[in-house]
Amino acid sequence: MSPGPRFFRALQRLFPAEFRAEFGGEMDETFAAERAAAATAGGGAPVRLWLRTLGGALRTAPREHLDVLHPGRLQLPDGMVSGLYKYVVFDPIERSTGKVYDAPCHRLMGHPVDLPNSDWVAEHHWCVPLYYRP
Repeated sequence: MSPGPRFFRALQRLFPAEFRAEFGGEMDETFAAERAAAATAGGGAPVRLWLRTLGGALRTAPREHLDVLHPGRLQLPDGMVSGLYKYVVFDPIERSTGKVYDAPCHRLMGHPVDLPNSDWVAEHHWCVPLYYRP
């Protein structure tokens, strides 16, 4: 096996075993196709592929580990990037106040609007730092 696939397999080990079991084959196929296309395109395409692949793995793997611990955390739509430093979960966390705020901004600022989803999140959310381990 050449170094490229070996390195990709090493990146896959960043993900939980359950995730690899479910998606590992598809990840292999997708990466092989993207690698072949990058090789054909030449120029900087292979480097851009590796940078995108490495960045994606480093961004996604921690989230997959946290999903196992907190399956009720906030789910962002595909393609949405967030600068989260904490995850929002909707499962109570023992030994923690777990709250960033008690009321949403529109209530704090006195705006007379009805935003039931924001009110519900403010009432039910818990914030878990990225390094949280129960």
